[in-house]
Amino acid sequence: MKTNFLTYINLMGFNYNQIEDDEMVKHHTHEIDLLNICGGIPIDYANNYLLDINYDNHSFELALNSPEHNVERTLNIRNKSIRNDFMQVYSTGYGIGTNIFINQIIQARKLGIKVFFVSAAKGATFNGYYTWARMGYDFIFDEDKNQFKELIFNNSRTETSLFELMQTVDGRSFWKTNGFWWEGQFMIQPGSKNINALNNYLIQAGIGLSL
Repeated sequence: MKTNFLTYINLMGFNYNQIEDDEMVKHHTHEIDLLNICGGIPIDYANNYLLDINYDNHSFELALNSPEHNVERTLNIRNKSIRNDFMQVYSTGYGIGTNIFINQIIQARKLGIKVFFVSAAKGATFNGYYTWARMGYDFIFDEDKNQFKELIFNNSRTETSLFELMQTVDGRSFWKTNGFWWEGQFMIQPGSKNINALNNYLIQAGIGLSL
């Protein structure tokens, strides 16, 4: 599994000012660290990558743009958390989305981050409700947990969690058809339920990597 293609760093551009530079120094981080928080360069070629870095209210607001994908992240230094605000992949079939997530976890651990948050959207052009469930995110709010329980009950299914539902082909098909927009979290420490679910996905996908 190849990740973090930083030999291609000469193709990167960074956009930030003195405030952001001072805060990176203060928090013992670097523009490359913030690049990897956005998923690094997740394929073995890169073209016209640009990372915008802004700092506000204890948070680095990051936006990575390339011809292959766009990523937006909010790294909260005080809360040791990252919000995955947006991700769109234009070049499919290269494992870009998976590599982005793997790179992000590896770098986040180095920075002492504990948890990721996401709004798992569902819509005409958004499939986060399925993708993030497949990657091991779980519900954070009771409202979503209760809606899930009601959905399972009304369809005479037996799964007790989103983790369990996503382990089978039938369960994933059911969620793809019947899933809803939800708010999620992902605890990134080794051995967490979220990491275990992600590792199961990597095994199923034939990816020889364990986090």
